[in-house]
Amino acid sequence: MLRLVLDQHAGGELYERLSASDRLDVESVRDVEGGGSRADDTDVWRHAVENSRVVLTNDRHFVDGSANPSDETHPGVIRYTEYDWTAVTKAIESIERATTTEEMAENRVEFRVPTGWTD
Repeated sequence: MLRLVLDQHAGGELYERLSASDRLDVESVRDVEGGGSRADDTDVWRHAVENSRVVLTNDRHFVDGSANPSDETHPGVIRYTEYDWTAVTKAIESIERATTTEEMAENRVEFRVPTGWTD
């Protein structure tokens, strides 16, 4: 099972679609203690690491190093680039079949999910 935390940019319909899957454990950034929907990127990163979750975001800060608290941790990141929720959901389900939350963190995996990636 892939365990995800959705950044503030990923919510609403995407959250609903992913939460409906029995192969995904999904929580929103709103669940990050003290952060609410405006949680700092570094806080989201730490929350993901501490709770064994992969960050799902469209925020480049999670892949350019800006969100990294510089403590040698990595949660694994899935970054989508377009708001096609059907395509993003399909890509995440493919990722879930190929890897685990633990493997993504251990190997510092960062997936970029462009529309059409799984077509």
